[in-house]
Amino acid sequence: MAEEGIAKGSIEGLVAMLRAAGDPTRLRLLLLLREAELAVSELIEIVGQSQPRVSRHLKLLGEAGLLERFKEGSWVFYRAADRGKGAELGRRALLCSQRETRLQAALILGNLEDSSKETIKALSDAVLLDPDGDARALAAKAFIKIRKPEVIPVLIRSLKEDPFEPARANAAWALGDIGGAQALQPLRDALKDPDTWVRLRAVSGLKRLKAKAAVPDLIEHLADTNQMVRERAREALKDITGQDKGEDPAAWKR
Repeated sequence: MAEEGIAKGSIEGLVAMLRAAGDPTRLRLLLLLREAELAVSELIEIVGQSQPRVSRHLKLLGEAGLLERFKEGSWVFYRAADRGKGAELGRRALLCSQRETRLQAALILGNLEDSSKETIKALSDAVLLDPDGDARALAAKAFIKIRKPEVIPVLIRSLKEDPFEPARANAAWALGDIGGAQALQPLRDALKDPDTWVRLRAVSGLKRLKAKAAVPDLIEHLADTNQMVRERAREALKDITGQDKGEDPAAWKR
């Protein structure tokens, strides 16, 4: 990993963006302003913070190039800037040698929901190639919001091969959200994963897919070693079949 090819000005802009969007309140403001153009008074009411604090958050987001400020008569409104700029900086951040920067970049790219080919390629590379497990997990999680079928092969590979359990769990989560026939068998296979959270995400994914082919697998997991998985398997069976035969696998097999 290196910052080669990233100009000094780009690094400074990247640092400002990560610092601005890394705060939970500022991230919430950014997401709100992606959905609507709002005045400070409206934002104060939504986030429940004082006018000076909200104004300070907006100032930092504006300085990072993530917000635009404009006037209509005597009113001042804010809106999210073109997500392309933030996405470009986020993609560059995924190549940074600093672990924390890469983690923040994966989070931001997911929240921006940028589905450009460049962002999908950058996140896919991070899912498969980043040396840090948390970075791979967050890159996979970004695809829960960027639901593009072309990333399914990447997620399947992660689910099958990644040694880090949270990365596999997020790959299963994203596969279930994206859906499609390609996701079915990998999610069924993931029910055999030794990690509880991977199995839990796989069951949830099969429930969203309403996968009748997975009913026998889900019945087996009514006897899973983990209670959450057992309960989720029963919920999935009820949703897929429209019946509730209880917790006993034998009742479902009859």
